[in-house]
This record gives sequence, C-alpha cells and structure tokens, in this order.
Amino acid sequence: MARRSNVDLLPEDVRKWLDKALIDRSFSGYEALADELADRGFTISKSALHRHGQRFEEFLGKVREGAHRAAAIAEALPDDAGQVGDALTQMLQTQIMDVVVEMNVKPDDVKFTDLIQAVAKLNASSVQQKQWAAKVKSQTREAAKAVAEVARQGGLTPETVEAIRSKILGITS
Repeated sequence: MARRSNVDLLPEDVRKWLDKALIDRSFSGYEALADELADRGFTISKSALHRHGQRFEEFLGKVREGAHRAAAIAEALPDDAGQVGDALTQMLQTQIMDVVVEMNVKPDDVKFTDLIQAVAKLNASSVQQKQWAAKVKSQTREAAKAVAEVARQGGLTPETVEAIRSKILGITS
C-alpha cells in the first residue's frame, strides 16, 4: 500500500486551516504555506502541498459543478411536492460518490465522517422540505373546510361551495 501523504497526517485543525488557506490564496503560494507550516512545527514540502492542493481544487470544482447543476434544475423545475428536491438530493449524493471514485481515493485518505455528514445534511433538508409541504397541504385543507362552511352559512349553493373548495384545494394538488 502506498505511503500516506504528510498532509493527510496533519492534525485535523491544521489540515482545515491549510485547506482554507489554499482556497483563500487561490491554490497558489505553496512555498509560503510550507514556511507557515514549518513555523507551526510541521515539515511538508511545497511539492506535497501542491499535490494536495491540486486534488483538493479538483474536488471542490466537481462539487461546485454538481451544486450549480442542482441549482439550475431547481430553478428550471420548481415544485411544491418535493420531487425536484428529492432528485437534487440523490444527484448530489451520487456526485459526491462519483468524485470519490473518480479520484481513486483510498478509504484511508477520505474523511468518511465528512461525507456522511454532507449526505445527512442533504437528507435532513429533504425531510424538512417534505414536512413543510405536508404542513402546507394540511393548512390548505383546513382553510378550504373553513371557507366552505362560511360560504354555506352565507347562503351559497352547494355547487358554488364545492367549486370554491376545489379551487382552494387545487393549490396543493
């Protein structure tokens, strides 16, 4: 098995700092980063940092591409029932796995907890969206029922009351 990168062996807080610094510096300035890491007590060559930076930049690009696609789909196909949200969640989950597979990432090199958290957040947003849709549907039914009762008491014909109720319920169908 190949030797793990020195960057992968950094403590998590240092690696997070490094990844943020790479983004902030537009994936450049590797020599300065190597010097800053040395000041923190970590000896990593600028070549190793560059390799890590390339992998990280490629990964971010693919994730951004997936997010842009998801946003474009959501804008082009808005819906209240959640089908687009479900499709976007599945697409982003698939995109994350495709990136991991395509990059030939070895299990030891991936923080699967981070991936699991990302998928969990996607699923949680999907669940919240479905709960919101169910709440809106329930509130709409209650409003239709209340309006129909007021219309009946106001002397409207049963046909008119049903037409009003159907129009209101048509909002959520």
